[in-house]
Amino acid sequence: MWTDRSDIYLRSEERSPEERHLIQAWLGGQSCDFELVDNTPQVRIAAAILFELLQKDLPPRSRLHLSGAVIEGGLNLCPRTADVAISFTACCFQEPVFISGGGVGDLTLRGCKLPGLIGVSAQFDGDIQITETEIEGVLDLTSAKLSGSLKLSAVSIREPKGSTQIARHPDAPACGAILSNLQAGGGVHLNEVASCGPAQMPALVTGTNLTISSCCFQAPPDEFALCLDNVRVGDNLQLLGCRVPQGKVSLRNASAGCLTDDEAFWSQCAQGYIIDGLSYPHMPSECLRSVQYRIDWLTRGSTSGGSFASQPWRQFAHVLRENADDSAAREILMAREKLYISHEQESIRQRTLAEYCEAFRNANLVALTKALFGTGDYLLRWIWAFLKWSVIGFGYSPQRPFWISLVLVTLGTMLAGYGFEMGVFVPASDQILTSEDWLNAVAINPIAPTAVWSESPSALHYEEFSPFLFALDTYLPVMDLGQEKNWVVTTTTDEGDMGRHIWFAFQAAGWIVTSLGIAAVAGLVQKGRND
Repeated sequence: MWTDRSDIYLRSEERSPEERHLIQAWLGGQSCDFELVDNTPQVRIAAAILFELLQKDLPPRSRLHLSGAVIEGGLNLCPRTADVAISFTACCFQEPVFISGGGVGDLTLRGCKLPGLIGVSAQFDGDIQITETEIEGVLDLTSAKLSGSLKLSAVSIREPKGSTQIARHPDAPACGAILSNLQAGGGVHLNEVASCGPAQMPALVTGTNLTISSCCFQAPPDEFALCLDNVRVGDNLQLLGCRVPQGKVSLRNASAGCLTDDEAFWSQCAQGYIIDGLSYPHMPSECLRSVQYRIDWLTRGSTSGGSFASQPWRQFAHVLRENADDSAAREILMAREKLYISHEQESIRQRTLAEYCEAFRNANLVALTKALFGTGDYLLRWIWAFLKWSVIGFGYSPQRPFWISLVLVTLGTMLAGYGFEMGVFVPASDQILTSEDWLNAVAINPIAPTAVWSESPSALHYEEFSPFLFALDTYLPVMDLGQEKNWVVTTTTDEGDMGRHIWFAFQAAGWIVTSLGIAAVAGLVQKGRND
């Protein structure tokens, strides 16, 4: 430290004993601790003294530690060297603290009270630690650079009083934590930070972790209480147990090596959150909760802006696949498609309704025509969406057509067997229908002659009716099992007329299910998805 004991600060008669004690401790490389009265500092130190001390040609790794003092006047921390560690404990600052330029090493505030800390574009060659401190105003480290970490713990940020407000940009919040464009070589940790204003951290860059836990931030309803847009986190982004009673949360285009969150964080975002563009290749297994919880989480986060965002769903599905949970990933993607179609249908419905209103209000035939076409478009899209969802899960459940087909063919087999007994089916042959055996069968049982004819000699040389094969032959459009061309449904009875309609619907179902099944297996439905 300095060796010149005749320094002007020691010789000055204007210095109080406490200020002389501070200078003496500084010259001796010691900390300066004053006693508190009822946990309140009583000793007063002029900020100008601290400023002048830090302007000296200081040796490397110098340290200024002051405890239990009231700092009078504005303090600007701008030492000349890069290795100065500055520490304040249980100090009360009458005016905001400004940090300009470079040269500050570690900065520690513990149990202090101050009307603001402004370090715009400041550079720190160490860590910033602020613990159990009350700030009336803003903590503004916009575009600051740290070689170490930023740690805020048990910090209270309140609205400033009228006399302590700082002249800043008109759009800047009166209180809050402003960490926009901050760059930290280490981590950024906010724990138990209670702020009456927002936490703005767009474009923040951290080399390791960004942790926000047990914090509370607020903003007007249409503004962001917590903004993490475009942040870049080298390792883990941890969002745990915070409260945002007013204002929104935004993580647009944020990226992290890993995302660790809990339900308490998202459930306390009273006015919603936006996670469009949030990328995170990994999540801890304990964060991969039930699929239904994550569907609700994604639904809220991808529609907060009024439009639908597909990226959050694809990102989370990717994480599930990385964790070898393909089944859950498919459920997520199916839910995404269902929500997307719902938004699309709602848009068409609103547009069509507006066209109807215009048509009837202005007697506009063109608008009425457009509205009618819009109604048709809405219905066709709804039917197509329903078929894709129910049959193949929007292409993400290609095994579903097999089970649907199994159920339908089983049902068709039962109906075909019952219909044969009721005489609904007859041979598809003019020779048979005009033969003596058939005419005799009609005479015996005019309603159901097929059963009687089946016992005749001519029936032995005809294709035998098989309920299962007939159902399968009707259902599968690409197979010919000989049943459909040898047996037809009669229309001479009410049962036969009903049966013809049933088998037409059965055949149409076969075409739809098998076609969609082939498309799902080939991936054509997913490839046609327009995100």
